[in-house]
Amino acid sequence: MPVKNTCKMSAFIDYIIRHSYYKEVNSTYILAKERHTEAFSLWLQEQTQTIGDDYESKKYVHAHIQEIKRLDNCIRIVNNAIRSSKKSVEWFFHDRGTDSIPILKSKDYELIADNISVIRQYESYIREYSNLVIVQKEAIDRMIGQSLSNHSFEQIRLIATSKRELVRISEVIKKAHSCEKNFLTHGIFIRMVVPLSIYQ
Repeated sequence: MPVKNTCKMSAFIDYIIRHSYYKEVNSTYILAKERHTEAFSLWLQEQTQTIGDDYESKKYVHAHIQEIKRLDNCIRIVNNAIRSSKKSVEWFFHDRGTDSIPILKSKDYELIADNISVIRQYESYIREYSNLVIVQKEAIDRMIGQSLSNHSFEQIRLIATSKRELVRISEVIKKAHSCEKNFLTHGIFIRMVVPLSIYQ
């Protein structure tokens, strides 16, 4: 019996004998296409067999709908993470030897979703770092040993987790600036009231 006729027969038998299952297969296929569009499209690209809109293809989709739903959930998590802090996701891939976010496949979405707590920690570091750069720039430069407009992820982590140390360094810097100011002020005052010959 030709394959096409076999498919038609399968659909006919399910429609007559297992009508509720037949309806479920079709409704599941529509659900995958219309409600889980991005996940379904990506899932389709990664299948080794051709998936059409014939009944056997719909049965195949129905059999894998939980996989598609899980992928859809992962995609939502990742898209939210990127919208919230793209840099934290870049940091996650940097740790794995990639300089930027690659074109994401199913396994990448699942990997990020499984490690979302790590990415949220990176986001927390970046937020703390951004605040500290505004108020503790000179102390950061002293701690790092150089003045930079951009810091590496490793430096961002160090800065974000060194708030107490930065406060201590900042206090030392303030005292040094105060001493310098007092010295210059008193030096000028002395030169004004003491005869010039005393400095000669």
